[in-house]
Amino acid sequence: MNDQTAGSAPTACKNAPVRYILFPGRHHLVTDFQVRHLTALVAAHPGADVVWAITSADHGGTQRNPFPGSRRLGLVEAVAASAGLPSLTFLIANRRPKADFAHYVIEEIRTQTGGTVAMTPANTLVACSTPAVIADY
Repeated sequence: MNDQTAGSAPTACKNAPVRYILFPGRHHLVTDFQVRHLTALVAAHPGADVVWAITSADHGGTQRNPFPGSRRLGLVEAVAASAGLPSLTFLIANRRPKADFAHYVIEEIRTQTGGTVAMTPANTLVACSTPAVIADY
């Protein structure tokens, strides 16, 4: 996928048009910085949807995931509605660490939507501030 770190300025994608801005993570909170950056990315790529992949969604009440996926989903949906971000939200079940986690997330979203959300390197930008996660996608 094309990469875009949360710390850099939004730029036009070589493989325009960008249809999806994938934002993977556990999403225990959403910061004002993240909302501003996602808003700028959507403005730079009209028609794009932010795809919130809420990982470890079937875990809650643990040290790593103190809040259940349903609560995190509600948080994300409230923030997206308040900010006016065109968004799609997906709960992604936990899985043991494997090298193909990014593929698992993308395929899980494709499966959940019956193939209507088909992210590819040509139509997707990854919005994330973690270099290792960006490299996976």
